[in-house]
This record gives sequence, structure tokens and C-alpha cells, in this order.
Amino acid sequence: MAAPDLPADRAEGKTTAPTRPLIMRYAARSDVGRVRAKNDDSAYVGRHLAVVADGMGGHAGGDVASAATVLDMIHLDNDDYDGDAGTVLADEIQTANSLLSELVHINPKLAGMGTTVTALLLAEGKLHFAHIGDSRAYRLRNGEFEQVSVDHTFVQRLIDEGRLRPEEAETHPHKNVLMRVLGDVDASPELDLDTLHVEPGERWLLCSDGLNYVAGHVVERTVRETKDLGECADLLVELTLEAGAVHMLLGENGAGKSTLMKILSGAYTKDAGEIRVNGRAAEIRSPRDALALGIRVIYQELNLVPQLSVAENIFLGEAPVRWGGVVDWPLLYERTSRLLTDLGMPLDPRAIVSRLGLAQRQMVEIAKALSGSAVDEGNVSGASPSGAGCILAPKGGGGW
Repeated sequence: MAAPDLPADRAEGKTTAPTRPLIMRYAARSDVGRVRAKNDDSAYVGRHLAVVADGMGGHAGGDVASAATVLDMIHLDNDDYDGDAGTVLADEIQTANSLLSELVHINPKLAGMGTTVTALLLAEGKLHFAHIGDSRAYRLRNGEFEQVSVDHTFVQRLIDEGRLRPEEAETHPHKNVLMRVLGDVDASPELDLDTLHVEPGERWLLCSDGLNYVAGHVVERTVRETKDLGECADLLVELTLEAGAVHMLLGENGAGKSTLMKILSGAYTKDAGEIRVNGRAAEIRSPRDALALGIRVIYQELNLVPQLSVAENIFLGEAPVRWGGVVDWPLLYERTSRLLTDLGMPLDPRAIVSRLGLAQRQMVEIAKALSGSAVDEGNVSGASPSGAGCILAPKGGGGW
């Protein structure tokens, strides 16, 4: 976030002293969320550099990918560049991409790891911007709040092609599928690059996709109205955690759970009765109404295949395969074990579901509902996102 601090001589109307360079003042927050045990987000912010990276949740080493990328970029936090600072920023991100490939070569278990990157470099009196993935950069300047970054997601491509309306993206089943990301897949991934005019007093918000759980107008209002940087960052994290909570329907047979789920999903339209959320009456007639109340995904139960193992049920249709389409069993069990550990569920990934007790089968159902975050980028099933943190930057100091 940014705000002006005028030098004393300028404040008194004097013009003899040279203008001091712009720097960033900032607040940074990150939260692991209420589901996972590890945080796949990494970030750094200083006087000249702000960067946020969101490791691909569920891919082996998502936390490694984001941390390695950020650590590789920290040395850019200065304003002394012989050449174009924007080019230096882009080259360093490509270098970080090569580093990820080297890490996979050293440790094949990290294969498939990746990370988003959204970065700002303040140098030469300009703000150099670089972006890949679906982390976001917002700017508040001269009263206008706008998203500067473009999501590199499948649904954004559908929107750009006119095949999907923006309001439909939130509930699209493939909203978290990334089209571009750093990792061991592309040797030279395409980055969004720009050099932006910067003004004293403008505010920037850099965040991982966890903040997407919060309605856009709420994010905007929070950034506009909360002047203290630390307080603003804390509030955004709190809003994310609340919006990302898991919602479950509880009730006896015949209580109307299935009907309510169809109303929330848009299949039915409510014409009678009362819906209560957290004990309060709520008017919900469409998925949009549910989203406005912070309800992202609701599940009642999932169908399990009794003859298959816990791991096979959780990752049904998403099991990792080797060359020739053969299931990579060690990797499947490893991923399942990691997910179960993160969720605090004492289950054996190899156990056959038909031999489990009712409570254990329910654990498998919940893990299956949350498993999208273990095989795909992003946060699914309404779970509080891993690393639901954000960086607010920059706020001017010295000459800002």
C-alpha cells in the first residue's frame, strides 16, 4: 500500500533540496488456514521489491517451489540497476524457473511442483510489474480501485473468448485450473510484464488466490477504508478465513438436506419454508446468494467404492500415473498420507474402505471432498485456503 510522505523542505514550500527517491512502506501477512498443516505461500516485501508466490497446492513440493522462487528474488530489493530494471526482474523469474527444474532433477519426488509469481520492483522512479499464475495485484490510485493482473486460468480464458460470463467463473468446476505457472514443465514460461507510472500515495495489494474467497467489493472497501496497513492486512486475512470455512448440512433422513443442496446449487428455486445460516434467516434463491453469504461449496455425502482403498477413493480418477498409464502407487500413497496428516485423520492410505467403520468412512468422504487442493492448484471444497495471506505494498516513505 502507498501513501505520500513529503520531505520537510517541500512541506515548508522550499524547493532547494532534491526530491528524495520513492520507496515502499508495507505490511505483510500469511495464514496457513484451518485445514492444512503446511503453508504453500511464500512472500517477501521490502523498500523496493514486493513478491508473492503461491505453490501449487497438493503437487509435491508446492511450498518448496514458492519458497525457492522468492528466495531467488530477494536480492533484487534495491534501486541500483545498470540496465533496465524490468528486464532484470523478468530474467530473475526465468532463472527461478530453471532452478525449480534443477531441484526436480535432484529430487524426482518434487516432479510436478510449481508456483505462481506476482511481483513489483520499484526502481528508476517506475514500478516494474511481472506476473504469472492466478495470484493477484490490485491498485488503488486517484480513487480508482482496479485489478492490474490477469488470471492465467482456464475460466479466464473462457471469459476472454466470450464463452463464460465473469459471474459464472466463481462456481465453475475448473476455476482453479492454471494455464501458466512456474515449474518443471515449461523451460521458458510466458510472463505478463509491464512498466507502470507510479504516483505518491497509491496503494497496492498483492495476494494469493485465497483472497478470491472474499467478494471483490468487500476487498475494495477494506483497502479503501482501512488506513493502517497492518490492520488492513489482518482484516483481509480474517475475511478470507471466514469466507473459506467448510459448510456441511446436518440432519436426519427426510429433513430436506438434498432439497436444500439443490437450491444452493441452482437446480431448484426456493418457493416456501425458511433457510437459516448460523442461526439467522437467509434469503437464498441462487448460487450467487449463497456466495454472498460466504458459502462456497456444500456437500452432504460422497459415494465411495467399498472395494477400493482409501487412497484410490480419495484420488479416484486423479491418481498419478507413470509412463504407459500405470498408476504410480508409491506416489499415490505418499500424497494420500500427506493429505490425511494435514487434515489430522489417522487413516491408512492402503486400507480397504469396506473394512472401515462409519466414522472412518466419513473421514474418507471429507478427505475426498478436500482432495482437490491436493491434486490441483487452488483451494477447493470450501476449505479455508492454505496460506490465506496477503501482502500490501507499497506505501511511500521518504519521497512517497
